[in-house]
Parts: sequence; C-alpha cells; structure tokens
Amino acid sequence: MLHGTTKCSKARHEAGEPLLPEKYVTAVSIIKKLYRRNFWGGTRNKNFMWLDLLARGGVHPTLVGLVPQVANDLTLHGLLRPKYGGGQKKAKNQKYALNGDRLAEIEEIVNGGVFSDQAVRRLLMRDKRLVPRSFLTWTSEDVPSQPPEQRADEE
Repeated sequence: MLHGTTKCSKARHEAGEPLLPEKYVTAVSIIKKLYRRNFWGGTRNKNFMWLDLLARGGVHPTLVGLVPQVANDLTLHGLLRPKYGGGQKKAKNQKYALNGDRLAEIEEIVNGGVFSDQAVRRLLMRDKRLVPRSFLTWTSEDVPSQPPEQRADEE
C-alpha cells in the first residue's frame, strides 16, 4: 500500500505537478523578469522593456505566445505601465514596465506568486490550460538587494 502511494506521488511529481494555469505562470514570469531587471516605469530613469524582449528569456518557451495578451491584462489591472514605442525598427510596438505605485503587491507576486487583487487572480486562474509548476523556476539570486526607490536615487 505505502509503496503504491509513494510510486504514484513520484510519478505525479515527475509529470510536473502541481499544475498551474498558463496565464498565471506567464504573468508571474513577466513580473519577475521586469522586477529582476529593474524596469520601473515611474522612476526617474523610466526603464521600459520592449514586448518582444519581454517574451524572450524569463518566460518558458511554450508560453511566449501568451505574453502580449497577459501583459495587456496586467496593464488593464494597473500592475504594468505601457509606453507606446517610437524608434524606426520597432514602430507601433509597445514597451512595458512595473507600476511603482503598486510596489507592495508586486513584491508579493515576486516573492510568493500571490496576487492580492481578486480580479487579477480570477482572470489568471480561470485559464483551463495547465502547465507544470516547474515553468516558474527562478532563484532568489535574481532578486535585487535594494528596493526600487533607493536604486533610482543612487543614479
């Protein structure tokens, strides 16, 4: 009995369980990437990341197609700030940055994957397509040592 239960648990673990909604995993990955790279739209240096760069690295390759939709959802709910891009190569494209006014919420997402805004959580968790939790791999070494307001003052 115990051997069968252990074998079943091991098989579920190797399959990537627990499974999480694709949109949720994509949203957490986007926010963590912008946080790790210090892209805060309301600071003095106003760092914004192009959409195509946002989709590269930091987001699992199978979820790259969801990045524009999820970035738009996060913008509509105030977690990201948009900036419509100029530049000749990337005309009509969009840039994104974290909303510095929502620092506490963003740090909750980065540190624990918790969306305190019920509307955002419902939107992201409603997705029926599930992916392994392992798609969220990210280490604590990526976390900046100082909060964004201190980093902006130093430069």
